[in-house]
Amino acid sequence: MSNIPKPSPITLEGTTLDVAYYMAAEYPDVAQASAELPSIIEWVSSHLQSMAEAKIVSKQAIKEAEATAYFRLRGGAFHDQYSDKMTESSLSMALALDKDVKEAYRTYAIYSGWVQRLQNLILSLQAKLDLVRTVEATRRSVLGPESDNDD
Repeated sequence: MSNIPKPSPITLEGTTLDVAYYMAAEYPDVAQASAELPSIIEWVSSHLQSMAEAKIVSKQAIKEAEATAYFRLRGGAFHDQYSDKMTESSLSMALALDKDVKEAYRTYAIYSGWVQRLQNLILSLQAKLDLVRTVEATRRSVLGPESDNDD
């Protein structure tokens, strides 16, 4: 098991979550998992909401950066920067090279990546909780309810 790659911790708003710890944690019964994992899932979910909102805002920022660059280029900056004849195709390529447009796309990519990672993390944590619940239910059905008092 030592060769299994460990997910890296995530830090959001100054709080670090050791993802590998919770993914590898052995829960002897469902009580501890039921106390920890739903809270962590909700914490991740709240950050997912923030990232999803930021992703939408950054998508609008792309449109704004493209519009600003388009009108700047059409207003004469194209001829100042490029020797080529300005066509819609060359203008489109010039937009792709604009510093603000590239930065807007990078920001959108970062938020898109976080949204995907946090969605996947929620699914993984939920699967972990479901697995612990299944193991607990199986243990109780095999050993009976009296196995709860074997501590």
